[in-house]
Amino acid sequence: MHHVVVERWSREASPLHSLDARAKLCVLLVFLIAVSATPSRAQLAFAAYAALLLAAMAASRLPLGGLARRAALVLPFSATFAVVTWWSGQPLRAAGLAEKSFLSGLAALLLIATTPMGRFLGAMETLRAPRALILAIQFLYRYLFVISEQAQHMRLAALSRSGANGGRVLHFQAAAGAVGVLFARSWERADGIYNAMLARGFEKATGGRGQESADRGQGTEDRGAEVVRVRNLHYRYPDGTQALDGVDFHLDVGECVALLGANGSGKTTFVLHLNGLLEGEGRVEVCGMPVTKDNLAAIRAKAGLVFQDSDEQLFMPTVLEDVAFGPANLGLAPEQAAARAKAMLEQVGMGGALHKAPYHLSAGEKRRVAIAGVLAMQPEILVLDEPTTFLDPPAQRGLAKLLAGLPQAKLLVTHDVEFARSLATRAVFFEHGKVAGEGSVDEIVERFGWRPLGATELVRHD
Repeated sequence: MHHVVVERWSREASPLHSLDARAKLCVLLVFLIAVSATPSRAQLAFAAYAALLLAAMAASRLPLGGLARRAALVLPFSATFAVVTWWSGQPLRAAGLAEKSFLSGLAALLLIATTPMGRFLGAMETLRAPRALILAIQFLYRYLFVISEQAQHMRLAALSRSGANGGRVLHFQAAAGAVGVLFARSWERADGIYNAMLARGFEKATGGRGQESADRGQGTEDRGAEVVRVRNLHYRYPDGTQALDGVDFHLDVGECVALLGANGSGKTTFVLHLNGLLEGEGRVEVCGMPVTKDNLAAIRAKAGLVFQDSDEQLFMPTVLEDVAFGPANLGLAPEQAAARAKAMLEQVGMGGALHKAPYHLSAGEKRRVAIAGVLAMQPEILVLDEPTTFLDPPAQRGLAKLLAGLPQAKLLVTHDVEFARSLATRAVFFEHGKVAGEGSVDEIVERFGWRPLGATELVRHD
Protein backbone atom coordinates (compact mmCIF):
# COMPACT_ATOMS: atom_id res chain seq x y z
CA MET A 1 0.00 0.00 0.00
CA HIS A 2 1.34 3.43 -0.97
CA HIS A 3 0.93 5.11 2.40
CA VAL A 4 2.73 2.28 4.23
CA VAL A 5 5.66 2.47 1.82
CA VAL A 6 6.00 6.24 2.12
CA GLU A 7 5.71 6.07 5.90
CA ARG A 8 8.48 3.47 5.99
CA TRP A 9 10.63 5.56 3.66
CA SER A 10 10.29 8.59 5.94
CA ARG A 11 12.04 6.71 8.76
CA GLU A 12 15.08 5.64 6.74
CA ALA A 13 18.51 7.24 7.20
CA SER A 14 20.21 9.43 4.60
CA PRO A 15 21.76 12.90 4.31
CA LEU A 16 18.38 14.26 3.18
CA HIS A 17 16.53 12.55 6.06
CA SER A 18 18.87 14.16 8.58
CA LEU A 19 18.24 17.74 7.44
CA ASP A 20 16.09 19.97 9.65
CA ALA A 21 12.42 19.66 8.69
CA ARG A 22 11.95 23.43 8.81
CA ALA A 23 14.76 23.95 6.30
CA LYS A 24 13.33 21.32 3.97
CA LEU A 25 9.87 22.87 4.19
CA CYS A 26 11.25 26.34 3.34
CA VAL A 27 13.22 24.94 0.39
CA LEU A 28 10.10 23.16 -0.87
CA LEU A 29 8.07 26.39 -0.76
CA VAL A 30 10.77 28.27 -2.65
CA PHE A 31 11.00 25.46 -5.20
CA LEU A 32 7.22 25.37 -5.76
CA ILE A 33 7.08 29.13 -6.22
CA ALA A 34 9.96 29.02 -8.70
CA VAL A 35 8.40 26.18 -10.70
CA SER A 36 4.98 27.83 -10.85
CA ALA A 37 6.48 31.20 -11.92
CA THR A 38 8.66 29.73 -14.69
CA PRO A 39 7.30 30.37 -18.22
CA SER A 40 6.34 27.22 -20.11
CA ARG A 41 8.81 28.02 -22.89
CA ALA A 42 11.79 27.92 -20.47
CA GLN A 43 12.55 24.24 -21.01
CA LEU A 44 16.14 24.63 -19.81
CA ALA A 45 14.85 25.82 -16.46
CA PHE A 46 12.60 22.75 -16.18
CA ALA A 47 15.58 20.55 -17.04
CA ALA A 48 17.54 22.23 -14.25
CA TYR A 49 14.68 21.66 -11.79
CA ALA A 50 14.57 17.98 -12.80
CA ALA A 51 18.34 17.65 -12.33
CA LEU A 52 18.07 19.24 -8.89
CA LEU A 53 15.35 16.78 -7.89
CA LEU A 54 17.35 13.84 -9.22
CA ALA A 55 20.29 14.92 -7.06
CA ALA A 56 18.02 15.21 -4.02
CA MET A 57 16.51 11.78 -4.76
CA ALA A 58 19.98 10.29 -4.96
CA ALA A 59 20.83 11.89 -1.61
CA SER A 60 17.69 10.35 -0.10
CA ARG A 61 18.88 6.83 -1.06
CA LEU A 62 15.27 5.95 -1.95
CA PRO A 63 14.24 4.04 -5.10
CA LEU A 64 13.99 6.54 -7.95
CA GLY A 65 11.41 4.48 -9.82
CA GLY A 66 9.14 4.20 -6.78
CA LEU A 67 9.26 7.94 -6.15
CA ALA A 68 8.59 8.75 -9.80
CA ARG A 69 5.63 6.34 -10.04
CA ARG A 70 3.98 7.83 -6.98
CA ALA A 71 4.61 11.39 -8.10
CA ALA A 72 3.00 10.54 -11.44
CA LEU A 73 -0.32 10.00 -9.64
CA VAL A 74 -0.92 13.77 -9.96
CA LEU A 75 -0.72 13.60 -13.77
CA PRO A 76 -4.28 12.33 -14.42
CA PHE A 77 -5.62 15.38 -12.58
CA SER A 78 -3.41 17.91 -14.37
CA ALA A 79 -3.87 16.10 -17.70
CA THR A 80 -7.51 17.24 -17.83
CA PHE A 81 -6.44 20.88 -17.83
CA ALA A 82 -3.49 20.19 -20.12
CA VAL A 83 -5.76 18.59 -22.76
CA VAL A 84 -8.13 21.54 -22.67
CA THR A 85 -5.18 23.89 -23.04
CA TRP A 86 -3.82 21.82 -25.92
CA TRP A 87 -7.17 21.92 -27.72
CA SER A 88 -7.26 25.69 -27.32
CA GLY A 89 -4.14 25.90 -29.48
CA GLN A 90 -1.47 26.25 -26.79
CA PRO A 91 0.53 23.00 -26.89
CA LEU A 92 3.63 24.52 -25.27
CA ARG A 93 1.60 25.79 -22.34
CA ALA A 94 -0.09 22.39 -22.01
CA ALA A 95 3.27 20.64 -21.83
CA GLY A 96 4.48 23.15 -19.27
CA LEU A 97 1.42 22.51 -17.11
CA ALA A 98 2.13 18.77 -17.08
CA GLU A 99 5.81 19.38 -16.30
CA LYS A 100 5.02 21.77 -13.46
CA SER A 101 2.52 19.43 -11.84
CA PHE A 102 4.87 16.44 -12.05
CA LEU A 103 7.89 18.34 -10.69
CA SER A 104 5.81 19.88 -7.89
CA GLY A 105 4.34 16.50 -6.98
CA LEU A 106 7.76 14.87 -6.97
CA ALA A 107 9.22 17.62 -4.76
CA ALA A 108 6.35 17.36 -2.25
CA LEU A 109 6.60 13.57 -2.21
CA LEU A 110 10.34 13.78 -1.62
CA LEU A 111 9.75 15.94 1.43
CA ILE A 112 7.11 13.58 2.85
CA ALA A 113 9.21 10.51 2.03
CA THR A 114 12.21 11.89 3.96
CA THR A 115 10.39 13.54 6.88
CA PRO A 116 8.21 11.68 9.43
CA MET A 117 4.79 13.30 9.59
CA GLY A 118 5.27 14.32 13.21
CA ARG A 119 8.40 16.32 12.35
CA PHE A 120 6.71 17.79 9.30
CA LEU A 121 3.76 19.05 11.34
CA GLY A 122 6.11 20.29 14.06
CA ALA A 123 8.03 22.28 11.43
CA MET A 124 4.78 23.85 10.25
CA GLU A 125 3.92 24.86 13.80
CA THR A 126 7.39 26.35 14.33
CA LEU A 127 7.03 28.35 11.11
CA ARG A 128 3.65 29.58 12.41
CA ALA A 129 1.50 27.99 9.75
CA PRO A 130 -2.23 28.49 10.42
CA ARG A 131 -3.55 26.00 12.96
CA ALA A 132 -6.50 25.19 10.71
CA LEU A 133 -4.10 24.24 7.90
CA ILE A 134 -2.10 21.92 10.17
CA LEU A 135 -5.27 20.18 11.36
CA ALA A 136 -6.49 19.85 7.77
CA ILE A 137 -3.21 18.17 6.78
CA GLN A 138 -3.49 15.78 9.73
CA PHE A 139 -7.00 14.79 8.74
CA LEU A 140 -6.21 14.47 5.02
CA TYR A 141 -3.14 12.39 5.84
CA ARG A 142 -5.29 9.96 7.80
CA TYR A 143 -7.95 9.99 5.08
CA LEU A 144 -5.37 8.83 2.55
CA PHE A 145 -4.74 5.87 4.84
CA VAL A 146 -8.49 5.23 4.93
CA ILE A 147 -8.87 5.14 1.15
CA SER A 148 -5.80 2.96 0.73
CA GLU A 149 -6.95 0.52 3.44
CA GLN A 150 -10.43 0.23 1.96
CA ALA A 151 -9.06 -0.23 -1.55
CA GLN A 152 -6.74 -3.00 -0.36
CA HIS A 153 -9.56 -4.81 1.45
CA MET A 154 -11.80 -4.60 -1.63
CA ARG A 155 -9.00 -5.77 -3.91
CA LEU A 156 -8.38 -8.87 -1.78
CA ALA A 157 -12.11 -9.58 -1.61
CA ALA A 158 -12.36 -9.30 -5.40
CA LEU A 159 -9.38 -11.58 -5.94
CA SER A 160 -10.83 -14.18 -3.57
CA ARG A 161 -13.94 -14.42 -5.78
CA SER A 162 -12.29 -14.12 -9.20
CA GLY A 163 -12.77 -17.08 -11.47
CA ALA A 164 -10.16 -18.30 -13.88
CA ASN A 165 -12.44 -17.42 -16.83
CA GLY A 166 -13.39 -13.91 -15.70
CA GLY A 167 -13.22 -11.65 -18.76
CA ARG A 168 -11.82 -8.15 -18.98
CA VAL A 169 -15.27 -6.65 -19.42
CA LEU A 170 -16.49 -8.30 -16.22
CA HIS A 171 -13.44 -7.08 -14.33
CA PHE A 172 -13.93 -3.56 -15.71
CA GLN A 173 -17.58 -3.54 -14.63
CA ALA A 174 -16.62 -4.75 -11.17
CA ALA A 175 -13.90 -2.11 -10.90
CA ALA A 176 -16.28 0.64 -11.98
CA GLY A 177 -18.84 -0.40 -9.38
CA ALA A 178 -16.18 -0.77 -6.71
CA VAL A 179 -15.05 2.85 -7.11
CA GLY A 180 -18.37 4.13 -5.81
CA VAL A 181 -18.42 1.62 -2.97
CA LEU A 182 -14.82 2.50 -2.10
CA PHE A 183 -15.56 6.17 -1.62
CA ALA A 184 -18.80 5.44 0.25
CA ARG A 185 -16.91 3.19 2.66
CA SER A 186 -14.08 5.69 2.92
CA TRP A 187 -16.56 8.44 3.69
CA GLU A 188 -18.11 6.34 6.46
CA ARG A 189 -14.68 5.58 7.93
CA ALA A 190 -13.62 9.23 7.66
CA ASP A 191 -16.84 10.25 9.41
CA GLY A 192 -15.99 7.83 12.21
CA ILE A 193 -12.50 9.32 12.50
CA TYR A 194 -13.99 12.81 12.66
CA ASN A 195 -16.34 11.70 15.47
CA ALA A 196 -13.33 10.27 17.31
CA MET A 197 -11.57 13.63 16.94
CA LEU A 198 -14.63 15.44 18.30
CA ALA A 199 -14.86 13.01 21.21
CA ARG A 200 -11.33 13.99 22.26
CA GLY A 201 -11.81 17.72 22.14
CA PHE A 202 -11.32 18.69 18.50
CA GLU A 203 -13.45 21.67 17.58
CA LYS A 204 -14.27 22.62 14.02
CA ALA A 205 -12.52 25.77 12.79
CA THR A 206 -10.64 26.52 16.02
CA GLY A 207 -8.82 23.22 16.58
CA GLY A 208 -8.64 23.84 20.32
CA ARG A 209 -10.25 25.81 23.08
CA GLY A 210 -7.98 26.13 26.10
CA GLN A 211 -8.08 24.72 29.58
CA GLU A 212 -10.58 27.22 30.96
CA SER A 213 -13.51 26.00 28.88
CA ALA A 214 -12.61 22.37 29.52
CA ASP A 215 -12.69 23.04 33.26
CA ARG A 216 -16.21 24.41 33.19
CA GLY A 217 -18.52 22.24 35.18
CA GLN A 218 -15.87 21.39 37.80
CA GLY A 219 -17.02 21.07 41.35
CA THR A 220 -19.61 18.43 40.59
CA GLU A 221 -18.83 16.52 43.74
CA ASP A 222 -22.13 17.74 45.26
CA ARG A 223 -24.24 16.16 42.53
CA GLY A 224 -24.71 12.90 44.45
CA ALA A 225 -23.79 9.39 43.43
CA GLU A 226 -24.83 9.63 39.77
CA VAL A 227 -22.36 10.51 37.04
CA VAL A 228 -24.88 9.84 34.21
CA ARG A 229 -28.59 10.53 34.35
CA VAL A 230 -30.86 10.06 31.31
CA ARG A 231 -34.58 10.67 31.25
CA ASN A 232 -37.06 9.94 28.43
CA LEU A 233 -34.47 10.02 25.65
CA HIS A 234 -35.76 9.69 22.08
CA TYR A 235 -33.78 9.71 18.84
CA ARG A 236 -34.84 9.19 15.25
CA TYR A 237 -32.33 8.81 12.40
CA PRO A 238 -32.79 10.88 9.22
CA ASP A 239 -34.09 7.81 7.37
CA GLY A 240 -36.97 7.60 9.85
CA THR A 241 -35.62 4.76 12.02
CA GLN A 242 -36.67 5.22 15.66
CA ALA A 243 -33.38 4.27 17.35
CA LEU A 244 -34.28 5.32 20.91
CA ASP A 245 -37.79 5.41 22.27
CA GLY A 246 -37.97 6.80 25.80
CA VAL A 247 -34.77 5.57 27.47
CA ASP A 248 -34.25 6.11 31.22
CA PHE A 249 -30.83 5.28 32.67
CA HIS A 250 -28.37 6.13 35.43
CA LEU A 251 -24.73 5.33 36.17
CA ASP A 252 -23.24 5.76 39.62
CA VAL A 253 -19.74 6.82 40.62
CA GLY A 254 -17.30 3.92 40.17
CA GLU A 255 -20.01 1.57 38.83
CA CYS A 256 -19.50 -0.71 35.84
CA VAL A 257 -22.62 -1.41 33.77
CA ALA A 258 -22.91 -3.68 30.74
CA LEU A 259 -25.31 -2.70 27.95
CA LEU A 260 -26.63 -5.85 26.29
CA GLY A 261 -29.02 -6.34 23.40
CA ALA A 262 -29.27 -7.31 19.76
CA ASN A 263 -27.61 -5.42 16.94
CA GLY A 264 -29.74 -2.39 16.11
CA SER A 265 -31.37 -2.25 19.53
CA GLY A 266 -30.02 1.27 20.20
CA LYS A 267 -26.98 0.66 22.43
CA THR A 268 -24.38 2.53 20.39
CA THR A 269 -26.84 5.29 19.50
CA PHE A 270 -27.46 5.70 23.21
CA VAL A 271 -23.82 6.05 24.26
CA LEU A 272 -23.12 8.57 21.47
CA HIS A 273 -25.53 10.89 23.27
CA LEU A 274 -23.37 10.84 26.40
CA ASN A 275 -20.53 12.56 24.54
CA GLY A 276 -22.71 14.95 22.56
CA LEU A 277 -22.00 13.27 19.21
CA LEU A 278 -25.76 12.79 18.75
CA GLU A 279 -28.55 15.00 20.06
CA GLY A 280 -32.00 13.60 20.68
CA GLU A 281 -35.12 14.63 22.59
CA GLY A 282 -35.09 14.19 26.35
CA ARG A 283 -32.68 15.04 29.15
CA VAL A 284 -29.11 13.77 29.36
CA GLU A 285 -26.83 14.82 32.23
CA VAL A 286 -23.15 13.89 32.57
CA CYS A 287 -21.36 14.72 35.82
CA GLY A 288 -24.20 17.06 36.78
CA MET A 289 -24.15 18.98 33.49
CA PRO A 290 -26.84 18.84 30.81
CA VAL A 291 -25.43 17.68 27.49
CA THR A 292 -25.84 20.90 25.53
CA LYS A 293 -23.66 22.73 23.04
CA ASP A 294 -22.36 25.11 25.71
CA ASN A 295 -21.17 22.22 27.89
CA LEU A 296 -19.63 19.96 25.25
CA ALA A 297 -16.05 21.00 26.03
CA ALA A 298 -16.37 20.02 29.68
CA ILE A 299 -18.48 16.92 29.01
CA ARG A 300 -16.03 15.48 26.47
CA ALA A 301 -13.30 15.86 29.05
CA LYS A 302 -15.47 14.00 31.59
CA ALA A 303 -16.92 11.18 29.46
CA GLY A 304 -14.30 9.29 27.45
CA LEU A 305 -15.60 7.26 24.52
CA VAL A 306 -13.58 4.28 23.20
CA PHE A 307 -14.92 3.41 19.75
CA GLN A 308 -15.57 -0.13 18.53
CA ASP A 309 -13.08 0.23 15.67
CA SER A 310 -9.71 1.30 17.02
CA ASP A 311 -8.58 2.27 13.51
CA GLU A 312 -11.12 5.08 13.59
CA GLN A 313 -9.83 6.33 16.92
CA LEU A 314 -6.11 6.25 16.06
CA PHE A 315 -5.59 8.92 13.43
CA MET A 316 -2.25 10.58 14.23
CA PRO A 317 1.11 9.54 12.70
CA THR A 318 2.57 8.07 15.91
CA VAL A 319 1.22 6.52 19.09
CA LEU A 320 2.58 9.34 21.26
CA GLU A 321 1.04 12.06 19.09
CA ASP A 322 -2.28 10.25 19.06
CA VAL A 323 -2.53 9.92 22.82
CA ALA A 324 -1.38 13.55 23.26
CA PHE A 325 -4.12 14.79 20.90
CA GLY A 326 -6.79 15.06 23.62
CA PRO A 327 -4.65 16.83 26.26
CA ALA A 328 -3.45 19.28 23.60
CA ASN A 329 -7.08 20.11 22.80
CA LEU A 330 -7.65 20.77 26.50
CA GLY A 331 -5.06 23.53 26.26
CA LEU A 332 -1.99 21.80 27.67
CA ALA A 333 1.38 22.89 26.32
CA PRO A 334 2.99 20.38 23.93
CA GLU A 335 5.48 19.26 26.59
CA GLN A 336 2.71 18.75 29.17
CA ALA A 337 0.49 16.89 26.68
CA ALA A 338 3.38 14.60 25.72
CA ALA A 339 4.23 13.93 29.38
CA ARG A 340 0.65 12.98 30.18
CA ALA A 341 0.48 10.80 27.06
CA LYS A 342 3.63 8.95 28.09
CA ALA A 343 2.23 8.37 31.59
CA MET A 344 -1.04 6.96 30.21
CA LEU A 345 0.78 4.69 27.76
CA GLU A 346 2.86 3.34 30.62
CA GLN A 347 -0.33 2.73 32.58
CA VAL A 348 -1.83 0.59 29.79
CA GLY A 349 1.43 -1.24 29.13
CA MET A 350 2.30 0.50 25.85
CA GLY A 351 5.20 2.66 26.99
CA GLY A 352 7.52 1.02 24.49
CA ALA A 353 5.41 2.00 21.47
CA LEU A 354 5.72 5.79 21.66
CA HIS A 355 7.09 6.34 18.19
CA LYS A 356 5.40 3.48 16.36
CA ALA A 357 2.77 4.12 13.71
CA PRO A 358 -0.65 2.99 15.04
CA TYR A 359 -1.32 0.79 12.01
CA HIS A 360 1.77 -1.29 12.85
CA LEU A 361 0.18 -2.44 16.13
CA SER A 362 -1.83 -5.59 16.80
CA ALA A 363 -5.56 -5.36 17.53
CA GLY A 364 -4.97 -5.68 21.29
CA GLU A 365 -2.24 -3.04 21.22
CA LYS A 366 -4.46 -0.68 19.25
CA ARG A 367 -7.21 -1.12 21.84
CA ARG A 368 -4.80 -0.29 24.67
CA VAL A 369 -3.55 2.81 22.85
CA ALA A 370 -7.14 3.91 22.18
CA ILE A 371 -7.91 3.58 25.89
CA ALA A 372 -4.74 5.52 26.74
CA GLY A 373 -5.90 8.31 24.43
CA VAL A 374 -9.15 8.54 26.36
CA LEU A 375 -7.49 8.25 29.79
CA ALA A 376 -5.20 11.14 28.85
CA MET A 377 -8.30 13.35 28.98
CA GLN A 378 -8.62 12.37 32.67
CA PRO A 379 -12.31 11.43 32.39
CA GLU A 380 -14.64 10.37 35.18
CA ILE A 381 -16.49 7.94 32.88
CA LEU A 382 -15.23 5.37 30.38
CA VAL A 383 -17.63 4.29 27.65
CA LEU A 384 -16.39 1.30 25.63
CA ASP A 385 -18.26 0.20 22.50
CA GLU A 386 -17.71 -3.54 21.84
CA PRO A 387 -14.27 -3.51 23.50
CA THR A 388 -13.47 -7.17 22.72
CA THR A 389 -14.02 -6.89 18.95
CA PHE A 390 -11.06 -8.34 17.00
CA LEU A 391 -9.30 -9.41 20.22
CA ASP A 392 -8.07 -12.95 20.79
CA PRO A 393 -8.69 -14.59 24.23
CA PRO A 394 -5.34 -13.55 25.78
CA ALA A 395 -5.91 -9.95 24.66
CA GLN A 396 -9.44 -10.05 26.09
CA ARG A 397 -8.11 -11.23 29.45
CA GLY A 398 -5.47 -8.51 29.40
CA LEU A 399 -8.08 -5.86 28.61
CA ALA A 400 -10.38 -7.08 31.40
CA LYS A 401 -7.49 -6.91 33.87
CA LEU A 402 -6.62 -3.39 32.71
CA LEU A 403 -10.20 -2.12 33.00
CA ALA A 404 -10.70 -3.74 36.41
CA GLY A 405 -7.81 -1.68 37.75
CA LEU A 406 -9.19 1.67 36.53
CA PRO A 407 -11.21 3.76 39.02
CA GLN A 408 -13.57 5.39 36.52
CA ALA A 409 -17.24 4.52 36.17
CA LYS A 410 -17.62 2.33 33.10
CA LEU A 411 -20.22 1.53 30.46
CA LEU A 412 -19.57 -1.58 28.36
CA VAL A 413 -21.53 -2.01 25.14
CA THR A 414 -20.93 -5.68 24.44
CA HIS A 415 -22.23 -9.02 23.22
CA ASP A 416 -19.56 -10.85 25.19
CA VAL A 417 -21.39 -12.20 28.23
CA GLU A 418 -18.27 -13.61 29.90
CA PHE A 419 -16.44 -10.31 29.50
CA ALA A 420 -19.42 -8.45 30.95
CA ARG A 421 -19.70 -10.92 33.81
CA SER A 422 -16.02 -10.40 34.71
CA LEU A 423 -16.41 -6.63 35.12
CA ALA A 424 -20.00 -5.42 35.39
CA THR A 425 -21.99 -5.20 38.61
CA ARG A 426 -25.19 -4.44 36.68
CA ALA A 427 -26.54 -5.12 33.19
CA VAL A 428 -29.13 -3.21 31.16
CA PHE A 429 -30.88 -4.88 28.23
CA PHE A 430 -31.87 -2.81 25.18
CA GLU A 431 -34.68 -3.93 22.90
CA HIS A 432 -36.16 -1.91 20.03
CA GLY A 433 -34.74 1.34 21.35
CA LYS A 434 -36.00 0.84 24.91
CA VAL A 435 -34.59 -0.44 28.18
CA ALA A 436 -36.38 -3.77 28.46
CA GLY A 437 -34.85 -4.82 31.79
CA GLU A 438 -31.96 -4.46 34.20
CA GLY A 439 -30.34 -6.48 36.95
CA SER A 440 -27.21 -8.53 37.45
CA VAL A 441 -25.52 -9.92 34.35
CA ASP A 442 -26.68 -13.44 35.21
CA GLU A 443 -30.28 -12.31 35.76
CA ILE A 444 -30.39 -10.50 32.41
CA VAL A 445 -28.74 -13.40 30.58
CA GLU A 446 -31.36 -15.84 31.86
CA ARG A 447 -34.33 -13.51 31.48
CA PHE A 448 -33.63 -12.66 27.83
CA GLY A 449 -32.05 -15.92 26.76
CA TRP A 450 -28.72 -14.22 26.18
CA ARG A 451 -26.66 -17.20 27.28
CA PRO A 452 -23.86 -17.86 24.73
CA LEU A 453 -23.62 -21.18 22.93
CA GLY A 454 -21.53 -23.51 25.07
CA ALA A 455 -18.58 -25.40 23.69
CA THR A 456 -20.27 -28.76 24.42
CA GLU A 457 -23.69 -27.87 23.03
CA LEU A 458 -24.81 -29.76 19.95
CA VAL A 459 -26.15 -27.93 16.92
CA ARG A 460 -28.67 -30.12 15.15
CA HIS A 461 -29.23 -29.91 11.42
CA ASP A 462 -32.60 -30.91 10.01
